[in-house]
Amino acid sequence: GGKILALDCSENAKAFGENSAQASIVSNLGKSYEPGTEVSLINGEGVILLSYTAPKVFSRVIASTPELVQGQTYTLTVGEDAFDVQTNG
Repeated sequence: GGKILALDCSENAKAFGENSAQASIVSNLGKSYEPGTEVSLINGEGVILLSYTAPKVFSRVIASTPELVQGQTYTLTVGEDAFDVQTNG
């Protein structure tokens, strides 16, 4: 396993396959965000698991780290916005 926090505008972004040993999150944000926007994935204890500053316009986030637990809910902060997100297979 490893860590990834990818930002994309593609409608084709998908979670890792169901045979993946590591959980992932794919979140369609519903609008575009500008370069320079800070993106963070935070667990239930308030610990930042991943953080990245966007280099380009994006509207979708793909994230995975060994600390993700299948079926758990996490907070994805994007600039001033916050989203509750769940892991995928």
